[in-house]
Amino acid sequence: LDVFAYESDGLSGAITNMVVRGGKILGVLNVSVIDASLDEGEALSSYIMQYYKNVLVPKEVLVSAEISGASALEEYLKTNIICPKKGVKHSLVEMARKNAREHLSKSLSKDKQKFNQTFGALEKLKEALSLTRLPKRIECYDISNTSGLNSVASMTVMINGELKHSHYRKFKIKTVEGPNDFESLKEVITRRLTELSLSKDESFKMTPDLIVIDGGKGQLSSCYEVLKNSEYSEVIDMVSLAKKFEEVYLPGKSVPVMLKRGSAELRLLTSIRDEAHRFGITFHRSLRDKRTLLSSLDDIRGIGEVKKRALQKQFGTLTAIKEANADELALVKGIDPALAERIYKHFHTD
Repeated sequence: LDVFAYESDGLSGAITNMVVRGGKILGVLNVSVIDASLDEGEALSSYIMQYYKNVLVPKEVLVSAEISGASALEEYLKTNIICPKKGVKHSLVEMARKNAREHLSKSLSKDKQKFNQTFGALEKLKEALSLTRLPKRIECYDISNTSGLNSVASMTVMINGELKHSHYRKFKIKTVEGPNDFESLKEVITRRLTELSLSKDESFKMTPDLIVIDGGKGQLSSCYEVLKNSEYSEVIDMVSLAKKFEEVYLPGKSVPVMLKRGSAELRLLTSIRDEAHRFGITFHRSLRDKRTLLSSLDDIRGIGEVKKRALQKQFGTLTAIKEANADELALVKGIDPALAERIYKHFHTD
């Protein structure tokens, strides 16, 4: 039997062909694929047709993905084409896939790999989503809260296909009460677009080419309403990325775009979306922990807002305050020995 497996990063691809006779691997051939836009089945079908023009066809051909029109190809080649899901044959396919993956990695220079993951992915994204311009600066927005409390938004940034951490920004939601992601996102996008013409902030003064909203069709509609009514509607593209199936929604279109799984362009979008979620959750937790810390000091006589914040600045967390002894507490500005003793006893008296 012969074994064929395909690997691709969305821009470049590789096929491995293993020749197996009498239960032994007699040869391995690795080939680079020029048209990596083909899906796995198409790439394998095209290659197999070419490969067997001058090579004896074995009784069985194993492949790493289902081939559309496999029955016609089987009849043409007079063989059985199988995509095994388990057992020894599946192990052979996985071995071939590993070879293809290694060949792909080795055949690409570091510069080529970086180009594929950045500018190459941006070009693919522009084409797949019919964007008006190459999205050199992408901003992604996400909302985090707990039952509507401490609602915050995060903004993560990608420049030329690479995350730019120094340009990340965070927002406290000011005008929305309760867990309302739609209105919270509208508030944040409104504030962001306002900052474009007013801010001297390094990140806020730069116009994004593409804004990505973490959410589905509803979240996109809310935010696009703000963009459409602004002076930037012709210079900024906007899409949303839903979590469940990673579908991409475009303004005014009910049917989402499904980017190819594992493609460079989808990895680029999910990476900035996941960063927005991580960054937002971290900010939300810090606010929640801060509120918990401050409220835990309310019952101690002699502590007002100034001394609460002094303790917070010195120790950072409620756990650290609880673990401090009276002498350590007395080192905080505004905390005399008597008050330090009261604080210590508050947390250590049953």
